[in-house]
Amino acid sequence: MSTRAVLLVALCVCLAGCGAADPLQGDDPTDAGGPTDDADTAGTDAGTAAASPWAGETVVVGVDGGVNDSREWAPLVASATAYWTGDGAGYLDYPVSFEVRPDAEDPDVVVRFVERVADCPETDDPVGCAPYVTDQAVDRPVQISVEAGLSDASTELVLEHEFGHVLGLDHDDPPQAVMNHSTPITTLPQADATERALPWANATLRVYVDDDVDDPEATRRQVRAALAYYERGANGTAPENVTFETVADPERADVVIRFADERPCGEGDGSCGARSGVDPDGDGAPERYDRLTITVAGVPTEAAGWHVAYWLGYGFGFTDGDWPAPLSEADDPEDRRGEWWRN
Repeated sequence: MSTRAVLLVALCVCLAGCGAADPLQGDDPTDAGGPTDDADTAGTDAGTAAASPWAGETVVVGVDGGVNDSREWAPLVASATAYWTGDGAGYLDYPVSFEVRPDAEDPDVVVRFVERVADCPETDDPVGCAPYVTDQAVDRPVQISVEAGLSDASTELVLEHEFGHVLGLDHDDPPQAVMNHSTPITTLPQADATERALPWANATLRVYVDDDVDDPEATRRQVRAALAYYERGANGTAPENVTFETVADPERADVVIRFADERPCGEGDGSCGARSGVDPDGDGAPERYDRLTITVAGVPTEAAGWHVAYWLGYGFGFTDGDWPAPLSEADDPEDRRGEWWRN
């Protein structure tokens, strides 16, 4: 069961000849497509559910803290099982009760908290996994695996979902708020992208350059100079070991550089930057970036590299005071031309 949140954050700022700034907010957070979570997806019916090995039993649940044994897991497991004896009981065709005993010697079900749920049939990137139990014959203890890095709320929801499978419910069964194959999932708090030395998944960024301009070779030289400036460390402000790889397909690129007649973020000549990223902890700020789009419009070719370099800083999470002097102190448009990167 998983849908990891994706956040699109766009900041379009005027970097025109006057050096003015006009910030605009971007899109709202959106959810990624939802991978499924577990093994068997065959249908169920009242007869199958009635044949459950748990009918009328008190199911003893053990807890294995696994990779994070210091976290209080038992209350989260107890809350999830309480759902199926409370609000969720009406969706079952038989009575059942649970007893959560973390150190039970002979449990019926064991919940294990793992770093990653690496192997769950017919799924991609699952955060939980459990067998779909609809037969009296079941090997005990039944194993439930859940990622240990989820927030408390998401941990409870994933547990409710996986216990639903153990109780005989499929992804098509009600309640869909619990049994749907995908739902937004959040992790424990993580460092935001702006707080990371490298806010990208990899230190090598793929760059696409749309050089449909009057002087493409001069434009490419400007872009190369901007990229090389960051590969050299941007006067000590860039992450270490950053490199760039040029690609021909913008869909494969981490950084897309476009040259246009007009800026998408306002009137006049200048440039814009928009970045998107993933927000797994759901705090409204991305923890990693996955795309930076730079648009340069109406500026002289010899200033194009400066504009690209400015927005590359934005793509590395720069905030006020982070840009190096050649980029932060170029209020005069003339300072944005020539070989500024040598300063």
